[in-house]
Amino acid sequence: MNTLHTIDTDYELTWDEFLITVEDLHLIETGADLADDDYATVLAAFERGLSPNGCVMSIIDARRPFDAREHWFHAA
Repeated sequence: MNTLHTIDTDYELTWDEFLITVEDLHLIETGADLADDDYATVLAAFERGLSPNGCVMSIIDARRPFDAREHWFHAA
């Protein structure tokens, strides 16, 4: 069990529950399954107590192509 600390609540998920939730959320957001390389990121998020939603958003943001017009945002 891992206690997840989010803004709204603290709740506990097992690794299996966390992984299933992340896979479901990722499928809803992108329409695709997780890539094999993403499971290391999911494990790191689980170990650090990130919420499943936060984990999916970080995976999606990491895949998004970098736009130079948004450079000011990334520099901050």
